[in-house]
Amino acid sequence: MKGTRNKLVHEYWGTSIEVLYYVAVEELDELLEYILKIRELLK
Repeated sequence: MKGTRNKLVHEYWGTSIEVLYYVAVEELDELLEYILKIRELLK
């Protein structure tokens, strides 16, 4: 994810739409799980 963010922010002209779609569809659920776990730990 970090690499994807850096690519989007700094080199967006070389970003593959297919890769972005894959990340959005396949990997964001996993990221959400991590975020929710962290949020629970911080309560």
